[in-house]
Amino acid sequence: MAFLLKNGAVFFHIPKTGGTWVLGILKEFDLIQAQLGHGHSHFERALGHDRFHRDFKVFRHILNRAVRSPWAKARMEPGCFKFCFIREPLRWYESYWRFRQSQDWIPKHWPDESDPYNWNPCAMVNGLGSSDFNTFMHNVNKKRPGFVTEMYGWYVQPDTSFIGKIEYLRQDLIKAFSLMKLEVDVSRILSMPMQNETPSHIPMPEWDPKLRKETLELEYAGYVRFGYDWRYSVCD
Repeated sequence: MAFLLKNGAVFFHIPKTGGTWVLGILKEFDLIQAQLGHGHSHFERALGHDRFHRDFKVFRHILNRAVRSPWAKARMEPGCFKFCFIREPLRWYESYWRFRQSQDWIPKHWPDESDPYNWNPCAMVNGLGSSDFNTFMHNVNKKRPGFVTEMYGWYVQPDTSFIGKIEYLRQDLIKAFSLMKLEVDVSRILSMPMQNETPSHIPMPEWDPKLRKETLELEYAGYVRFGYDWRYSVCD
């Protein structure tokens, strides 16, 4: 989801990157003005979310904004402070697989990539699931090679103000608040428990070495662009 803050900034929630926890902090500090678009809207969908309005009364919302009506629909300004969080691509796959395992890969209510009102970036890998992690990854690499790097690109634009990493979630959110010049109680951020974590009984997956190397090569651009150490990931 994309959320417009009261200071005009926008938070983009990329799936499985700690966004539920970040959203909890934003709510805790009463910083949210409105949700932009539908679940996990990326940059373009958040910027133009009127065209996805379910009742098609787009003209009414445009007119309300034009006359500065109190009924005007909240909207992101292109030049605003934009921030999001990411995670190392291979770790993203592991987290996503464990999350879907906890749901038994049940497709009910899962998003449709062709439905603008029920969209989610993970819809691109619908139907590729398996209780075997390496089978899942083989399917992803065949249908949507480099999926995580591609997905991040939908959210991270050239003028994105701050890209945090789930690996440094609390510290990076504090940095984002500092860049926005928002005064917050840092101790509450440091003490806020994590949210939406996959149950511990779902095991961590074990990569087939050949498949892991193949996936790293497909996600290489993401490792370079977002500052993750690709060489370390080859060896760890």
